[in-house]
Amino acid sequence: MTKSSAHLASVSVALGLLCAPATAKFITFQPPGATVTTAVTAITNSGDVIGSFEDASGMVHGFLRAADGTFTTIDFPGAKGTYPTGMSHDGTIVGYYTVKARTLNPQQGFIRTPDGQISAFHAPHANRFTNVVAITDTGWIVGQAYAAHDPYNSFGFLRDPSGHFTKFGQQWLQVICANSARTTAGTFRDQSGAPHGFVRTRNGKVTQVDPDDSVFTHVTAINDSGAVAGLWAATDFVRKGFVRAANGTISTFVANQDGETLPWSMNKAGTIVGTYDINGGVGGGFVRAPDGRITTFTVPGSFFTDPEAINDKGQIAGQATMNGGMMGFIGKP
Repeated sequence: MTKSSAHLASVSVALGLLCAPATAKFITFQPPGATVTTAVTAITNSGDVIGSFEDASGMVHGFLRAADGTFTTIDFPGAKGTYPTGMSHDGTIVGYYTVKARTLNPQQGFIRTPDGQISAFHAPHANRFTNVVAITDTGWIVGQAYAAHDPYNSFGFLRDPSGHFTKFGQQWLQVICANSARTTAGTFRDQSGAPHGFVRTRNGKVTQVDPDDSVFTHVTAINDSGAVAGLWAATDFVRKGFVRAANGTISTFVANQDGETLPWSMNKAGTIVGTYDINGGVGGGFVRAPDGRITTFTVPGSFFTDPEAINDKGQIAGQATMNGGMMGFIGKP
């Protein structure tokens, strides 16, 4: 080890940051027919990955990559784009699809059963857009819908396995995630337009989530213990990470002192993955252990590594910019 590398190592240890070990392995992939864009949204405990890709004609298709590496293309009939967003342990996949922009309902939700049957649904009173974000292992579907052609006129919903909807919230609400207890979390804006995080329990109790000094809070993940993670910014508007324990204690963190930290997913143990960048330029992924230790990593050969999801086994999935486009990846630093 050179003097300079020894100094960098000591700084990293002091900051709680570690480089990815040399044994880290990643698999990169593109679904059949993909051109320049493959985007990953979720990975299950069995190692199945879902996401979407763009073909040469510009159409967007969903995909399921099974743990054995085989692919299944997912298309809602007649859709312009199909976007899977969540998958339960039994193989049920949910998401949304889009059609021509001038139709009455250009974006609706879909459910795909394990045997491949796909059907549409939209939230009651949703005038144009139904946005599905997740499904729990007990079959509850979570998302938000828009009552008019206005991105701020939105409400959250829970859809039970029988198809009954529970509607909650109102203007400026964005639901991002849910856990097995049907606790939902996301972001809302106050009357001044300032964004705050929220957690809503199944009985309807809503708690606002904001780190101290935050002027911008965005919740991105929740686990079954009720902990939530997300990003926040003070008046400098440099985004950093935070995690809020179930008891309400908030800890903030950064994966890189010279850029932004964007947490995207958290597993049952409380391990968080996300992206960091350097002054808005190149960057990579990070893993934050439950004890606060942070490991940074990049997919070999990539210009930018963007982890989107982590399962309870610690497997990470996301996309990496390389070879002139975005490819999916699976790995475990």
